[in-house]
Amino acid sequence: MNENNIEKRRFLTLRNRYVSSIIVFIVIAATFTAIQLSTMDRIFTYSAKQSMIHAADVILDLDLSNESMYREMSEIESAYSVYVEVYRDREDLIYTTNSNSWVYDEERSDEHIMLPRIMEIESHEDVDDRSYFEKRSEHFSSAKYLVYECTKGDLTTVLFYSYDAIYDNAATTKVILIILSIVFLAISISVVSYYNIRIMGPIEILRTSAKKISNMDFSTQIPRFKVPDLNDLGESVNSMSDSLSSNLRQLEEKNKKLEQDIEREKQIEESRRQFIANASHELKTPIAIIQSYTEGIKYDDSRENVDEYCDVILDESEKMTRLILRLLESVKYQSDAALPPFESFDVDEWIKSVASKFKLLAEKNGLDLSFKLRSEAVGCGDKDMLGEVLSNYLSNAVSHSTGEKKIVVSSERQGKVIRVAVFNSGEHISDEDMPNIWDSFYRADKAHSRAQGRFGLGLSISKQVQEIHNQKYGAENVEGGVVFWFDIASADEKEI
Repeated sequence: MNENNIEKRRFLTLRNRYVSSIIVFIVIAATFTAIQLSTMDRIFTYSAKQSMIHAADVILDLDLSNESMYREMSEIESAYSVYVEVYRDREDLIYTTNSNSWVYDEERSDEHIMLPRIMEIESHEDVDDRSYFEKRSEHFSSAKYLVYECTKGDLTTVLFYSYDAIYDNAATTKVILIILSIVFLAISISVVSYYNIRIMGPIEILRTSAKKISNMDFSTQIPRFKVPDLNDLGESVNSMSDSLSSNLRQLEEKNKKLEQDIEREKQIEESRRQFIANASHELKTPIAIIQSYTEGIKYDDSRENVDEYCDVILDESEKMTRLILRLLESVKYQSDAALPPFESFDVDEWIKSVASKFKLLAEKNGLDLSFKLRSEAVGCGDKDMLGEVLSNYLSNAVSHSTGEKKIVVSSERQGKVIRVAVFNSGEHISDEDMPNIWDSFYRADKAHSRAQGRFGLGLSISKQVQEIHNQKYGAENVEGGVVFWFDIASADEKEI
């Protein structure tokens, strides 16, 4: 599963969790509201019954002979929203709610006749042997009443409570309940949203980031959260991620350097082994020649060829001496202890000074040695070591110039370096030989180099000198011959 699918699945999981939470709250709110709505009429009917029972107890405890009876009864009727009838011995109606109007119209009080309310009984429910509830309806209207009758001593109280009031109160309460349910649901959704945004969102980010860190992916940085504890946790995770990333990067760099060092040691060991093998091979030939001619002198009784044998021995001894010196020079340049003290020098004048040593040799071989010095710059480096590079190039040029027999030494400023080049006319270096000419003991001209006392170390030493100076070098086939070149750092660009 790819990363996009994983992230999509996590998003869907978080969204489903959020939606599920809201659905749970909606179901709870809807269920609670439905239960309340379905039982509201019964709840208010029950409440009305309890109120009527209490009102009847209060009325039956009143002193009905007291002048304040009408005022007290009016207060009870108003407080409990009931219509009252009081009977003595269950037949003599001594008070109805309409009786209160006589107090304010005493002149006409004799005209009022108290009559009981005549209603049709729809249902009957006994409370005990002296009280009961009934549901009654008027004959000439749709009004319905909850009636409670209670007897205490010789007094019987009948209370009437309008069902319209019960239903109106229940309907009003239902509306209020629905509004409260909506408010509760809105608050619940807000709480769930807050929880998901402020808590679950950051937790999901922390979980995702921790998962990436466990997979060595330290690219994600946890943002700041508004919840302090989660923000502290996020900062701790970021700090841990940065620390792990830094340590891992350092470890990778050390491992890479270790691999490079191991590879370099392998290369050095291989070069050392090859170097020793080649050096042994090069020394074997002159030693064998010296041994052969020495034996000839010892066992030749005629002594006629002694001078010739001695000349050969001397010549081979000189070649072996030069080889040993070149080997020591090569070893010196390969050593880390051979870092040179750099100095500033005029490049063009330095070229003329080094090339002057080859002027007579060039004339002796019929070569035209010329200069194209256009750098007019001050170089930086070890003059003696760099002089070895130029000398090797000139020596090669003298040995290999054919055709027009021309050698041209040139210099030119190229950005931050001065490029010194030695051209010699003659045959091109083959594509097979070109990559190997910088290796120790490699000789492209194998037929004549040994006879000329050349060992294949000059260009190898030149390569080592340039690597010590951290500068480039190379050889190219050009029209009419070959060019060997090397770079010298400009003193303007390098701090001495």
